[in-house]
Amino acid sequence: MTVSSAIATATLNWTGVETSFTPGFQAQNPGDVSVVFTSTAVPPLPTQTLTYNTHYGVSLDVSGNVTVTPISLPLAPGTLTIARNSTPLQQSFFQDGIPWSAAVIMAALDLCALRDQELRRDVGILPTSLAAEILRAEAAEASLWAAITPMLALITTALQSWLTGSITPLPTTPPAAAGAFWNDGGVLCVTPGGPNPLPTTLPTTVGLWWNNGGVVCISQ
Repeated sequence: MTVSSAIATATLNWTGVETSFTPGFQAQNPGDVSVVFTSTAVPPLPTQTLTYNTHYGVSLDVSGNVTVTPISLPLAPGTLTIARNSTPLQQSFFQDGIPWSAAVIMAALDLCALRDQELRRDVGILPTSLAAEILRAEAAEASLWAAITPMLALITTALQSWLTGSITPLPTTPPAAAGAFWNDGGVLCVTPGGPNPLPTTLPTTVGLWWNNGGVVCISQ
């Protein structure tokens, strides 16, 4: 065959009366075709990945065009996302000095085109999901630094005091400097303000430091 369609996935309506579905793409093997059902009922049924030869059948014409037939589809109404995922294997073996079958060579080239379509489809999904993951990672990093920056300052001061042999305890009265830590009867406190003040309201994220009326707390 030759590959005449550039798509590898199609979404079609299932109203309960359809006797066949033509997604408009080709395949080499019926088992390479998958179907996912998405309910449009109110309330909707769960999305379901259907099973070949149980929920649906697949037939190919002489050109490899796909036709999906219902066997036991979920309750309508809904949509069927029909996709092709070809084998990633190369199963043709060629030897020097032996005539090569044009049909075998054609099938191998067709399979390359089918897989190229599938790769283009799958890669097209990545940018949005990757961007979302990057934004989530950046937000998590910012929250982490906001939480640990005050503690890093304390640790740095303690290490410097230990290395120089002059460990200086925290003051027991509020320092004049904004954003400074002090010891209020065994409670770690911080003076208001400063270049990077702790939030004064309870963070929604667990494990973040915050300033509860001058008392340094951590969200639970």
